[in-house]
Amino acid sequence: MFRLGRSRGKVLSAQATVDHFRRLNGCPAGQRREFLPDADPDDDTRIERISHSACRSGHEIVLLRVDGGGHTWPGGRQYLGHFWIGPLSQDIDASDVMFRFFLRQLRKRPNGLTDH
Repeated sequence: MFRLGRSRGKVLSAQATVDHFRRLNGCPAGQRREFLPDADPDDDTRIERISHSACRSGHEIVLLRVDGGGHTWPGGRQYLGHFWIGPLSQDIDASDVMFRFFLRQLRKRPNGLTDH
C-alpha cells in the first residue's frame, strides 16, 4: 500500500458528509440534480450541482461534484501534472462559489442576527 505522510484519521466520503448535514438540518430525502454550464469545454470536466432544500433549518445542502476532475481546486492552477493530481476544472471558481454560498446562509439567519 502506498501512503503519503501520516494517517489523518477517519474521513467521510462526500456523499456521507452530505447525508450527515441533510439529517442534521432536517432536509427531506429528495434532491435536485443539474449540470452547470460547461464554461471551459477544453478542460474535459463538468460540474453537477446536487441540492437538498426545504430543510427545517431553512438552509440548503449543496454538493458540487466535479465530473472528470482530479484532486485539484476548481478555478485554481494546475500545480502538478495530470499524472499526479488529474485534470483541473475551470468551469467554476471554488473559492467564489463557497464565499457566495456562506454569505447566503448568513443572510437566512433568524431575525437577521450575525455573530459579529
